Amino acid sequence: ITMVSGHDVYRTEPTLRDLATKGLKKVDVMCPGFVSDCLETLEEIAYANGDVFRQHGGEAFSVVPCLNATPDGIRVLETVTRRELQGWV
Repeated sequence: ITMVSGHDVYRTEPTLRDLATKGLKKVDVMCPGFVSDCLETLEEIAYANGDVFRQHGGEAFSVVPCLNATPDGIRVLETVTRRELQGWV
């Protein structure tokens, strides 16, 4: 199953609860709107939503790391920033 959803605690938790109770055992979550991990991605999405999923029968909940998690991701951010700032700085 592939789903696209905006992050909203009122939709996310019920969706994960529903998927787990219907038998889905594994979920990978990606937050493309977040360039870097922050309290929201770590606490709310990774921990709280993972707990909800597992409490309702899910077995594996993982979060795909944001761009700041790897040297390649940082290089992408640097390249885009330098390109977009040309002529400004």
